[in-house]
Amino acid sequence: MTESIRIEKDGEVTRLILNRPAHYNAFDFDMIDGLACALVELAVDKSVRAIIITGEGKAFCAGGDLKWVSGFAGGPAAGFHRLAASYHLAVMEIRRMNKQVIAAINGIAAGGGFSLALA
Repeated sequence: MTESIRIEKDGEVTRLILNRPAHYNAFDFDMIDGLACALVELAVDKSVRAIIITGEGKAFCAGGDLKWVSGFAGGPAAGFHRLAASYHLAVMEIRRMNKQVIAAINGIAAGGGFSLALA
């Protein structure tokens, strides 16, 4: 699991913590892919009944990391396309999961971060 997603289990509740506070938890590929993978694993984990998604520091999630996207080898459009695939997987896992998923908004929730909170 990537360091940009921290997982804390407490009994039947698991906290997924977006862990890029210096970037207001804006997601780069490692973060959003890590979030999607964690959600896939937790969806089938019978010991987990609820998931809380929150951000480290003073932001929930500022959306896509524009600096990461602009530096993507194939250009910004390709960078957004790369992020979108994993982002959509994460949102779909939240929407179809047969468990409670709570967004604990601790600050800024902008762009894709706002959509993640609404999911």
